[in-house]
Amino acid sequence: AVQRPLLEMLIEARDNGAFGMSSTAKLLVEITDVNNHGPEITITSLSSPIPEDAVPGTVIALLSILDKDPGENGKITCQIPDNLPFQLKPSLENYYSLVTNEHLDRELISEYNITITATDLGSPPITTQKTLWVQISDVNDNPPVFTAGTFDVFVEENNPLGAFLYQVSASDPDVGENGRVTYMLRNSTVAGSPLASFLSVSLANGSIYAKRAFDFEQLTSFYFQVEAKDNGSPALSAAITVNVYISDQNDNAPAILYPTSQNGSVAVEVVPRLADEDYLVTKVVADDEDNAQNAWLSYHLAQSSDSTLFRLSPHSGELRTTRSMRSTDFLKHKVVVVVRDHGDPPLSSTVTVGILLADTLPQALPDFDDSGEPQPLLSDTNIYLIVSLACVSFIFAAFLLFLAIVRL
Repeated sequence: AVQRPLLEMLIEARDNGAFGMSSTAKLLVEITDVNNHGPEITITSLSSPIPEDAVPGTVIALLSILDKDPGENGKITCQIPDNLPFQLKPSLENYYSLVTNEHLDRELISEYNITITATDLGSPPITTQKTLWVQISDVNDNPPVFTAGTFDVFVEENNPLGAFLYQVSASDPDVGENGRVTYMLRNSTVAGSPLASFLSVSLANGSIYAKRAFDFEQLTSFYFQVEAKDNGSPALSAAITVNVYISDQNDNAPAILYPTSQNGSVAVEVVPRLADEDYLVTKVVADDEDNAQNAWLSYHLAQSSDSTLFRLSPHSGELRTTRSMRSTDFLKHKVVVVVRDHGDPPLSSTVTVGILLADTLPQALPDFDDSGEPQPLLSDTNIYLIVSLACVSFIFAAFLLFLAIVRL
């Protein structure tokens, strides 16, 4: 800047005569300013980083802007871009404060490069720029977020202990401890037992493991909640519901409900000796505790003492005669029925049924030996008795005839 806009000079003029004569004059020189100095921006204080929860109006920086030129050349305008959540406010002459004018969000923008532009009013004007780097520090303002509202988990029964079931995951956009997520099971009960006796969860990564083997026949489904919590202060948390569906395995063989045997004896059914065709001998009733196709049952005739006499319905389990009974049919028969489910692999149970041909219920049931050989309707002993009785009858009749002749 020009310190003395006016310069004063004394000018002396002298001749070359014997008695030299001189005279003086005063010259005043006025210096006019040229806009040859740009504005100077000085940052006197800067707060960085600033927390993202800073209220609007928070002072970030103080700065001074000077221009050494006088007059219009030294007058300054100052501004920052309009698309920033900041404002430049004049405080004293040539002093400004940079303040926030909106709420900040570090998760959206974590830092700003703020360019301060100062321009004087000279002709031509001179512009100076200075850039401030302002960082936004994190506060714990975001809870953990799961990717979905619920998760469905499917597990087969009879799982091994410690089996991995599922991994839940939550993210936290905060940083540092504010964004470090840990997982835990919320206290609840399943089928009257504490949840902790069924499951465990990894504190660090949300992996869920089974602590017992599930049994579909006892428990088909249940649900529980996993809580994700950050390590901020105060800590924020969120919870997710996990639905567990237990699928069935074919681990139960069919149970024979009827006919039943006691103490290992064969169940006996009594059939009239002259029963007609399609006579219902018995109906095998069975149940399977498994589900779906594992519980679909079919009935099969594995063994029969007379394959031409009995048939078995594969769907209903009804044992019927295929023809009318004959007097020459054996009195005792034995059939073995297999009840099989449709699991993979299939499981089966068997029942042995003894069939006695009799018009009335005998006081004592005969034995059905394991050999399964049917007893003939007329055994050798019976034939001998019949022949002997016929001979005696013939002799007695001949004796009576002889007596009659003698009397005549």
